[in-house]
Amino acid sequence: MKKNKFTPIVTATLLFLVSWAYSLSANAANALGYVFTTACAKTYEAKQYQKAYIICQKQANEGNAEAQGFLASIYELGRIGNKNYRKAFFWFQKAAMQDYGQAQMNLGRLYLQGKGTRRNLKMAAYWFKKSAKLGDKVGQFYLGHFYMRGIVVKRSEKMALYWMKKSANQGLQHAASYLANLYYRGKGTRKNYEQSFHWAKKSAESGPPAAQFFLGWLYESGRGTQRNYKQAFSWYKKSADQGFSSAEYKLGSFYLEGYGVKKNIKQAIFYLKKSAKKANPLAQANLGLILLTGSYGTPTDFPQALYYIKKAARKKIPKAQFGMGLAYENGLGIKRNLKKAIFWYKRASRKGFKPATNRLKAITGR
Repeated sequence: MKKNKFTPIVTATLLFLVSWAYSLSANAANALGYVFTTACAKTYEAKQYQKAYIICQKQANEGNAEAQGFLASIYELGRIGNKNYRKAFFWFQKAAMQDYGQAQMNLGRLYLQGKGTRRNLKMAAYWFKKSAKLGDKVGQFYLGHFYMRGIVVKRSEKMALYWMKKSANQGLQHAASYLANLYYRGKGTRKNYEQSFHWAKKSAESGPPAAQFFLGWLYESGRGTQRNYKQAFSWYKKSADQGFSSAEYKLGSFYLEGYGVKKNIKQAIFYLKKSAKKANPLAQANLGLILLTGSYGTPTDFPQALYYIKKAARKKIPKAQFGMGLAYENGLGIKRNLKKAIFWYKRASRKGFKPATNRLKAITGR
């Protein structure tokens, strides 16, 4: 198999993790492994929200920080009526002022999202830092990301790594996946593919599709572990089953070439289409070229082919640029135009796409 130059690290994995974190809300508390003790919390966890509201309100007014946090969650999530972010903010703030780490994290999140208050990144960072120091793993995740991106704090890859490791060591799967990416890219530390693989596997086993995709990539590229296409296919499949477009593209490619699975052109086209419809430019380029040339025994479909190739070419994908050249050179679904063919072949050739270079030589003699 040719060396794969596709590097999915930021676009396919980190952005997914960050979007997950930004949308995190109090209803995830139980799933994140927090332990609660009050009658308020236990009633809430039993989903007896009306009863929980009465108990939580009483305990919150008595100054119990945990109850204040759960009362805030009831308001934020609209457990007994309409959502009320202002009241959620009020009670998270009450609990946060008592050094209740989870409430501090949630207060930072509301500042980040601009819910119940004006969006204020400085205040978000302030509360994330406080919660992180108290050991809240989600607060540590947020703080690590703020350091990685330099969001109202001085950018520090080392601090990003430090807080992500703290969070991951407490079992936060998304932090483990983020940490895997940091080790892979050598951010805050030297590149360490073995550590990257270690954390990617920990995270992928818990189920996030971005983590499963990344683990598949490590198995495919043989980084941090022995190259294993069957394992790569298995993890791409798990990720694709959750609708992750980059994994769908990979599955299509594997079915196309028979990597880790028996060749199956119908399945290849199926997954490439799924990914292409989600605007994955690599899937668009591959699918478009197949439909343009009728390769792998598929029937040609020039309108569909050009639709996808044009989209991918605009995103500077060499294979799509080559496809544009091919279409113009041969008049495939478009008026023949050698000048435009040369234009697109040159673009693809500059990026090292050899088929484009070969066509240029054939047309121009140089």
